[in-house]
Amino acid sequence: MSRVFVLEGTGAAIYVFSNDHCPPHVHARHRGEGWIARVSFSYVSSDLELMTIVAAKSMPSQRLMNRLFDNIQDRIWDCR
Repeated sequence: MSRVFVLEGTGAAIYVFSNDHCPPHVHARHRGEGWIARVSFSYVSSDLELMTIVAAKSMPSQRLMNRLFDNIQDRIWDCR
């Protein structure tokens, strides 16, 4: 497991688990708000796709998810 970066302005941490299953994806975890999202990415294109969201407290807002996708897109080489 390795933390790649912390999402700017929200405190959600982005992780890549090197021995994880396919497709390639990152885990976004916000401990304070109690949610974890998995976002798949491609090694060939710039496509991102939301795989799952698990929320213990409340779901993240659409605005936050858009920011999450933008940040992952900006740091896609670090994720790969």
